[in-house]
Amino acid sequence: GKRKATSAVKRLRVAAQIRRIAAEFRGEIPPVATAIANWGIHLCRHGTLHKSELAISTICSYLREIGLPLIDIASDTDFLNLGEIGFTTLYCDVVESRQKETASFTAGRLNEFHEFLIGQYGVADADWDEIYPEEGNPERVDAGLLTEKEYLQIFGLLLKDPFSDERARQAAALLLLFAYRFGLRRGEIFRLLRRDVQKWGEQVGWSVNNNIYGET
Repeated sequence: GKRKATSAVKRLRVAAQIRRIAAEFRGEIPPVATAIANWGIHLCRHGTLHKSELAISTICSYLREIGLPLIDIASDTDFLNLGEIGFTTLYCDVVESRQKETASFTAGRLNEFHEFLIGQYGVADADWDEIYPEEGNPERVDAGLLTEKEYLQIFGLLLKDPFSDERARQAAALLLLFAYRFGLRRGEIFRLLRRDVQKWGEQVGWSVNNNIYGET
C-alpha cells in the first residue's frame, strides 16, 4: 500500500545519497569502502537473498555491523583481489572483534556481503566453516538431511532440466556430485581445471590446487 511505496522511495533516496557521497570521494577512499558503499546501494534496491525489501534502519544496522570494522582492518589491502585465504583471515578478524553474543549475526552479514562481492566483482569465495562461530554456522548441517534417494532424484532432475542445454545440465549435475559425494566447497569446485582431473583405469580422481583463479 501507501506505506510500502513510501518506504521504497526512502530506500531509493538513501541509495542515491550513498552513490553521491561515494562519487564525491572517489579516489580518496580505499577499495573496501567503495565495495561497502556499493553493497549499501544494493541493499536499498534489492535487499538480500532472504528478504527483498529491508527497512532503512536494518540497512544501516548491517552497514554499521561490518562496514566499520572492515574499513578499520582492510583499508590498506587490495581488497577485491584477496584470495580465499585473505578473505577468510579478514572475516575471521572481524568476527573475533565483535562480542561473542553477536558473532553469528556479524558472520551472517559478512556472508551476505560476500555473496554480493562474488556476483558483482567475481571475487574468490571464503571458507565459511572457519568464519562462522561453530554453533552459528548455517552450513554446518547434518549430511543426513539429504538422503541418498533425494540426492539421486535431484541429480536426475538436473540432467533432464528442459530449460537448460546439454552442457548446462551436465555442469549442474557435476557441481552437485562434487559437493555431495566428495564434500568440495563451492570455491574449490569452481577452481578445478582439466589438469586437476586424473584417471587410473576405471577410477577417476582429482586434486584441488592453487591456480590463477584463487587459493585452496
